[in-house]
Amino acid sequence: MTDKLWICGQITKYEERDGIVDCNWEFAGVFDTEEKAIAACHTDQFFIGPTKLNVEWPVETTEWTGAYYPLAEDTKANKQ
Repeated sequence: MTDKLWICGQITKYEERDGIVDCNWEFAGVFDTEEKAIAACHTDQFFIGPTKLNVEWPVETTEWTGAYYPLAEDTKANKQ
């Protein structure tokens, strides 16, 4: 068993006004492979990102290294 897992979620609201971002998302699942997480994505609003089991993330906002939108046009173009 691996300690690396993949979170899948969907952006439900994204607004940027005066440099402030207001974003909501819904949890769509957690998977043991990147391929399974990608398969759970249904539109370009779904994202995936890696995490580890039993590891607490920082309280302050940080960049989620490795997270991306697998069905977004720019992502598909970069993978070809």
